[in-house]
Amino acid sequence: MNEYPAPNLIIEIANTFLADYQRKKRLLYEDLAVDEYWIVDVQNVRIIAFAVAIGGEVNELLCLRFYQD
Repeated sequence: MNEYPAPNLIIEIANTFLADYQRKKRLLYEDLAVDEYWIVDVQNVRIIAFAVAIGGEVNELLCLRFYQD
């Protein structure tokens, strides 16, 4: 993993393991110094975007919900 720098943005598609993406993978991405990551929550039809601030604090940037007519 040390061969290439961490990406600036990671987008994950979560169908059934949303809690894993929000907890375990979040910690991994913080350790790798990923600037921002998005979770596409298929079950709840939404996108959750997070950013890692200076000092390692994670902030939820936005949560977009999509509705079908």
